[in-house]
Amino acid sequence: MITRIRAALLCGTFESTDQGDNYIAVLGDTLWVDTNPGLAILWVSVHLELDGRHTIGRLEVHAEHLDQSIPLIEPAGREMIGVAYPIFVPVLKPGRLTVAIYNDGVREPVADFGWTLDFQPAAKRLGVEEGLRIRRAAAKHAEEVRARIAGANRPNPGSSTR
Repeated sequence: MITRIRAALLCGTFESTDQGDNYIAVLGDTLWVDTNPGLAILWVSVHLELDGRHTIGRLEVHAEHLDQSIPLIEPAGREMIGVAYPIFVPVLKPGRLTVAIYNDGVREPVADFGWTLDFQPAAKRLGVEEGLRIRRAAAKHAEEVRARIAGANRPNPGSSTR
């Protein structure tokens, strides 16, 4: 069971090496995109404390035109994990991106976090067709991430126990 959240962050790039994990370009409370409509390409990462028992939970990532559920399955014996997943967030108008962390079978999240989505003041205006292309790209990416996770053997492909 997830017992505590140590950290939650968004970053532009995530790397896991033999020397440790690197979070490059950690993002603040507002995610700015350069075009209108736009696409924010980023990583969501959380560090979680567990009770040491077999853990099943999930991350729920939501924004307008994005609903992504990322399963968290960890074997017994782990008391802390870090996970990082790439996400594509379509930004068709200003709004919010939220990430909620749940234990399996529990309606209330252990924690939830939010970021503002907005356009740079000088964002280049694009057409309706580009907005549709951005939505399709984000949906395709979410499906690819879901398929990689479903096809991978646990522990989580995005987890680290360092």
